[in-house]
Amino acid sequence: MKPLLSLSIILLLSILFISSDTAFDNAVINTQEEKKIIHNKSPLWKDDPQISLEFVRKFGELDTDDENLMLFRPTDVAVDSKGDVFILDSGNHRIQKFSSDGKYLMTISRNGQGPNELNNPTSINIANDKIFVCDMGNQRIQIFSTEGELIRSLRMGLKGGKRFTHFRLLSTGEYLTRTAPVMFPNDDINTVPIVHVLNNECIPDRGIGVGELEDFGDFVINVFMSMCSYERDSKDNIYILYSFLNKIEKYSPGGKLLFRADRSVEVDVNSKPTNQMDIVLVSHSLAVDSKDRIWITASLTKKAIKDMKEEDFQKKFDDKQVELEIYTTDGALLGRIPLPEIGNTPAVPPIALPSMGNIRIYRERFFIVDIVNKMTVYEYRIVEN
Repeated sequence: MKPLLSLSIILLLSILFISSDTAFDNAVINTQEEKKIIHNKSPLWKDDPQISLEFVRKFGELDTDDENLMLFRPTDVAVDSKGDVFILDSGNHRIQKFSSDGKYLMTISRNGQGPNELNNPTSINIANDKIFVCDMGNQRIQIFSTEGELIRSLRMGLKGGKRFTHFRLLSTGEYLTRTAPVMFPNDDINTVPIVHVLNNECIPDRGIGVGELEDFGDFVINVFMSMCSYERDSKDNIYILYSFLNKIEKYSPGGKLLFRADRSVEVDVNSKPTNQMDIVLVSHSLAVDSKDRIWITASLTKKAIKDMKEEDFQKKFDDKQVELEIYTTDGALLGRIPLPEIGNTPAVPPIALPSMGNIRIYRERFFIVDIVNKMTVYEYRIVEN
């Protein structure tokens, strides 16, 4: 009996050890209701980032007479198997195609509601050399060849007037998307998915993050606090980055929560806002690289500059307005590096919003889409130091 008793005690202690908080050099990991929670304290790379960005080129000019190079509110970018670049020029309701070395090649589509036309498109993806565009204004997905020929249109939408905003294409051909807003007044927050997966025919198949949204007791605040970016990795795991919460989540393709992570930020983020003035912008855009590392844009918040003198405000944001944070696929913070170009664009006090640029990664090619300030797409090369 003694050996069995000893073995039982060892097993019990092992279970308790696994379930308890576990401290690491840069993070504390614990479990809550079988959910992995990661509190990143500092970057693993410390003050010596192992990655840098090398400027390659930019697409688009504000001061130009060439209408093919004058972008208006570009929102997204994609790359095909040849390395050609496709910029979703949303404000002009078109797609601008460039060669791998930056030469303008052609324009795909124009404004309208008919076949081969777009109305306020929001996202672009390429798979098997087919272009998939979220034609949000027309509530459909348009599929083109890389030479601009329309292949197919699919209607998208849900019952009750809900509209999808943009999507990412899974390796299965399914569409990862969310509604705008995520929830409506009559929705039960405990049954609302954070994002949806639509099948190949654009029919809702399953929800991701059902029951994971926090209820702040006010519908408007709930809408803000559920705003998020999302992306998938090479295995179709799904990452969700919340705009107004210090929170990153990873889900399996089937919808199981794999981890929830946060990190130390410059100021205390109000995780329990009682009105809209308490809401603080934390992050905006999300991308995943070829090694399944997570890249996010993190911004200074309005609380960080609340008491700052006007002359110090500009200097603060000249030095650093937005930065990039890089995580392992398991949620550990690797390091922080400055976000070039967009990061030096002054914010407008007192809100201190960044220039709301999107980031996309294709192998070693890193793109920053400056939507509203310079309306330009920048390309960088990821350099492993």
